[in-house]
Amino acid sequence: MKTLSLRGGCRIAPDTPPLVCAPLTARDSAALTRQAADIIAQQPDLIEWRMDAFDALYDTGTMLEALFQLREAIDDTPILLTCRSPREGGLRRDLDETRLLDTLQVLCASGQADLLDFECRANESHFALARTLTQAAGMVLIGSSHDFDGTPDSATLRQAFARAHELGADIAKVAVMPANRGDVLRMMTATLAADTTLPIPVIGISMGELGRITRYSAAFIRSAITFAAAADASAPGQIPLAELRRIFTILPKENPDTRAFG
Repeated sequence: MKTLSLRGGCRIAPDTPPLVCAPLTARDSAALTRQAADIIAQQPDLIEWRMDAFDALYDTGTMLEALFQLREAIDDTPILLTCRSPREGGLRRDLDETRLLDTLQVLCASGQADLLDFECRANESHFALARTLTQAAGMVLIGSSHDFDGTPDSATLRQAFARAHELGADIAKVAVMPANRGDVLRMMTATLAADTTLPIPVIGISMGELGRITRYSAAFIRSAITFAAAADASAPGQIPLAELRRIFTILPKENPDTRAFG
């Protein structure tokens, strides 16, 4: 797994624990700044701006100003830009990928953001443009796939992780909805397998209450980032950030030199 360096000395590497990311779901600039101030006090490793919750998504001037205000509010904490589509659990029903890319072009070029989450099921040329934007800005690209209807079989899960790598993502993310404990275990096994076989970091999540174990066992399954709710949750099953931190302190730490899958 290659090492990814982020703002403020933050790293994703084989010898580092999973980063804890807290989402912002505000609808306007004033609320975004207030929410950020509250969340940063809880010391997340990353801040995710869920832009699909923001009213002025296609107003590039307003979005750029909001990003600069967010950066000022959180200092050097890395920012992950995410605009989830309605097909993958997004909050905005009128999402237009072409207009979204116009906004992303401005935000990525600003130098204020550090990571971008872009869906692997997007138009392939749009994903390629997202890759170009992040490369030019020195940002990390997460290629993501979300299934709110269920948990696919093991082969399909492996393919979903591999697809992100094939598209040129720096991190492969797969999130699914479990119906039973077997689904959760299959997702955990697929995440560990993907970390072993792919040259890029991976994120694997089972959503909902049943899948919570995947969030606080992120280090065990080699999931590079785990998402926690510091204010409003942005996905089913997110654990409060303070609770997740407490759990991390009591879980055993794995020696990366002994990491293997078989």
